Amino acid sequence: MSGTIHNKPLTTIRDWRKGEPLLANGVNGGFKRTHDIVRGLQQGVNQPVQVPSVARGGLASIPGISTRRAFRLKEIRDDYLICRELDADGVEAATDTLVAKPWLLQRTPFDGTVRNGSTLSYSDGEHRTSTRPDPSGIPGETVNESQLVIPRFTFDDLLYATLEIYTGVETEGGVKVVWQAADGPRAWTAEDGQ
Repeated sequence: MSGTIHNKPLTTIRDWRKGEPLLANGVNGGFKRTHDIVRGLQQGVNQPVQVPSVARGGLASIPGISTRRAFRLKEIRDDYLICRELDADGVEAATDTLVAKPWLLQRTPFDGTVRNGSTLSYSDGEHRTSTRPDPSGIPGETVNESQLVIPRFTFDDLLYATLEIYTGVETEGGVKVVWQAADGPRAWTAEDGQ
């Protein structure tokens, strides 16, 4: 057998012949050569992808491995949250980590679109107006409903997020957001008084 692995030539592996001693370094090219081939094949599969904000996270940087972490909420944006990661002792990190909001709570995919018969218009990442035809059936009449997210996102809230390969969220500067909020159900609802 000959060929290349990672652009390195392989020497021809010689078959064992009857009468030769069975030595680990002499059969079929020897253990070292076989070990090098196996290692080369393994290195060609699922290379770790380094994600700058989680490079210290070990398995977190390997595709297909999910990591869940605790964070403190610092700021709310349209499609993501700015948070600080907490260590095992609850100590807050010094740097910000971006965490994508759940898809249905994001602004970008829905602002100005019609969903379930209602036109959605967002004023910011926490408030929107849902406009739908008046249920009384009067042509041209609409009903506006001011909505907000409950439970509310609050400064210093504890929330959990998982590291994902793709969240679909990017910052205004094009930075991909790799953490996805996974801390419990939140939903849009009518503001009080409506």
